[in-house]
Amino acid sequence: KINLGTSAKSIEGLSQPLGRITGKADEFTKSMEAANARVLAFGASVAVINGVSQGFRNLVATTIEVEKSLANINSILKQNAAQINNFKKEIFDVARNTEQTFQATAEAALELSRQGLSATEVTKRLNDSLVLARISGLNAADAVAGLTAAINAFNSTGITSSEVLNKISAAAASAAVSDRDLIEALKRSGSVAVTTGVQFEE
Repeated sequence: KINLGTSAKSIEGLSQPLGRITGKADEFTKSMEAANARVLAFGASVAVINGVSQGFRNLVATTIEVEKSLANINSILKQNAAQINNFKKEIFDVARNTEQTFQATAEAALELSRQGLSATEVTKRLNDSLVLARISGLNAADAVAGLTAAINAFNSTGITSSEVLNKISAAAASAAVSDRDLIEALKRSGSVAVTTGVQFEE
């Protein structure tokens, strides 16, 4: 029993129980803080584990897509294992250098391989096509189609994809028109120009 009287002795009688209560409260607070820290640590661990798991799933899915794309390309190019591995590296380099996704790059490579080009020619024209896609705003497939149309129309002159790309860029800059408009114009009118004797420079 605690005497709640006003004497000093009675007040001192309250200090010991209050001290114990305060001590217990402090211990409880520390326990709650420790529990909270454990909950946060567990949540962070779960997030990290989930992120790693999702990363592995994405890696597997991407690997499957890459191998599928390469298998489609190789069904046309007929490369051996070493050659297709080297070709894969070149495609990744082209994708990185032209800031395109691997999927877009692989689709463009597949389209070029259907044109009967060698692996070396595919890589060269692929790079030029994706540079054109980047500067013109065309998607990869349209860039490939436009560049191919220009080369096929003027193939008797021995023009290369790099020359077409450079001349289109120079003409676009000097005439204040877009590369997209010029490649579309070449795609639609190149064969007519050749038939009527108009040269590529003209």
